[in-house]
Amino acid sequence: MTRLTRSLPFQALALAVTLGTAVAAQAQTTMSSTPYDANRTSWIPYTNNGYFGINVGRSDFQTSCGALALRCDNSDSTGKIYLGGLFNPYFGAEVGYSNPGNVRRAGGTTEAHGINLSLVGRLPLGSQFSLYGKLGANYGRTRVSSAAGTGIASGRENGWGPTYAIGASWDFATNWSAVLEADRTRYDFAGNNRDWVRTTSVGLQYRF
Repeated sequence: MTRLTRSLPFQALALAVTLGTAVAAQAQTTMSSTPYDANRTSWIPYTNNGYFGINVGRSDFQTSCGALALRCDNSDSTGKIYLGGLFNPYFGAEVGYSNPGNVRRAGGTTEAHGINLSLVGRLPLGSQFSLYGKLGANYGRTRVSSAAGTGIASGRENGWGPTYAIGASWDFATNWSAVLEADRTRYDFAGNNRDWVRTTSVGLQYRF
C-alpha cells in the first residue's frame, strides 16, 4: 500500500477538524447542540430529528492470509455515509453505505462493501456529549482474487450479515456533531467463508 493511501485517514481527520472549527466559530447562538424536537423532520419513515453523517478511517479484514508466504495486508482506508432519525431522544434508526476498501492477500485482492440498516441507542452525558451503540444487518458484496495453491477461493459473494458498533459524539455547534466510532460487520466471501471486517473511524454529523 502506498504512503499516500496510508495517509488518507489522517488527511481526512485534519479536514474534519478544520471544518468543525470553522463551523463552531461561525455559530450565532450559545447553544452547543440542537435539542430533541418531535416536530422536526426526518427522511426515514416513522422517525423525526433527522441527520446525515460521513465517516472516514481504517479497516481491518479478519481474513486468512492463505497457505503461501505471499503479501498479506489486511488494512485499508474506509469510508461510510449514513442517514438517521430518532423515535425518541434515546432510540433511533439508520440506513447507510460502507466501504472498508480492498486489501492485497494470497497473491490477489479482497474487497467488500455493503448497505446496512441499524437500530441506534443513545446515552446522553450532559448537554454536549453522548455515547451510542448500533445493532443491525448489512447486505454486503465481496470479490476475492487469489493465486493457485494458497487455499483461498476466488469469486464473488453477497448476502446478509450482522453489524454492530459503539461510539461517542460531541455536539460542538448547533446542528453539528463530531463522532468517534468502532464497528464490526460480517461479510460472505468466496468459498463459503464468513469473516468479520472491523473499522475505526471519525466523522461529522449534520442534524436537519
